[in-house]
Amino acid sequence: MRLQELLTLAFAPLGGALGVGSLALMGPWSPLALDEATGRLAAGDTRGAIAAYERAGVGWHTPELRAEAWARSAYLRRAEGDPRGAVRALERAVDLEPAQTDRIALLEELGALYEGPLGDPRACAEAFEHAAAELGSAADERAAARCWRRAENDAAAELALERAASG
Repeated sequence: MRLQELLTLAFAPLGGALGVGSLALMGPWSPLALDEATGRLAAGDTRGAIAAYERAGVGWHTPELRAEAWARSAYLRRAEGDPRGAVRALERAVDLEPAQTDRIALLEELGALYEGPLGDPRACAEAFEHAAAELGSAADERAAARCWRRAENDAAAELALERAASG
């Protein structure tokens, strides 16, 4: 056997491992995926950062990391003037987020988007009610009541205010 063949046989497994390792570090499932997105944002590439966060959001990460990626995408989309895209990203983050307090904050952000830029008082009320149901927050119930009033649903507003007073 020639030296070249021996070296090929000896180092082929190492080459394969390095190839798989580089794929793991560079793919959307990489633990560095959020760092890549943050780097793009720091370089001024907001669109690239949004795309990188959303790739991480569908990667093979933990639910917490995927939720964080979607939330970051939502905040950038909102800042870029894309409230509908922000809502879609926040909804994905809410579905993935296992931590109750973080989920509530995401739901409150959804409510604020529906109340403000999207002008959808019914969806606003539902988001705040969902947040209130998570923790029984009187502030979220009052926000839901405010939105129900704007949606001209006085009965739902009164129920939300009753829950706020009893909680």
